Amino acid sequence: MTDNMTKNRSEEGTFTATTLPSSYPVDRANNAIPHVFTGKFTDEWPPDIKILMGELTIAFSQLERVLWLSIKRIRGMRIVDFRELSAPEMTNQMVRQLRKDITFLSTEVGNFVAKYLDRVQDANKQRNDYVHGTWMMKPNGDRAMIRHEVYREIDVDALRELVDAVRQLRDGLNSVEWPTLAPEVVAKLPPLKVKDRQRTAAP
Repeated sequence: MTDNMTKNRSEEGTFTATTLPSSYPVDRANNAIPHVFTGKFTDEWPPDIKILMGELTIAFSQLERVLWLSIKRIRGMRIVDFRELSAPEMTNQMVRQLRKDITFLSTEVGNFVAKYLDRVQDANKQRNDYVHGTWMMKPNGDRAMIRHEVYREIDVDALRELVDAVRQLRDGLNSVEWPTLAPEVVAKLPPLKVKDRQRTAAP
């Protein structure tokens, strides 16, 4: 029975999701009014959307690498030594780490980098919408996403602008001339723990 149900759902290619998020309106009895999404899962997407999503994925992975390297560069460490530390690797965690680190830099450099970090967080939020949203085809044939229980139209121009913005952030942060900090200043930076080799060793 399970196999048949799975087969039938696959052939139909449709889904209906009923959600009751707390932000939705309520009726007179104070009951949440459900929002029902009806659409179709499809692998058919315009070429420009597929290309742009690939470009976004590549560019953002490079931006994340630059954020990680920035934590290293502030400390003036060799990469072989920095790899021994448990530095954050998630975007928001790296941004938080860098916000702490730049307080030890000059006001000019700190403010410069802080503006980049603000833009990184905004770009990350937009990127997450595309990466973690549910891509689908609406009943009328339009392509859309469901993200945070809201229909979002796929704007190709907005997607292209995001790709360009991520590339600019990557190149801008990668070109920052990090000052050489005195040893006593480096010692005051938020500490990073040494990796536990027993936990990170491959089986």
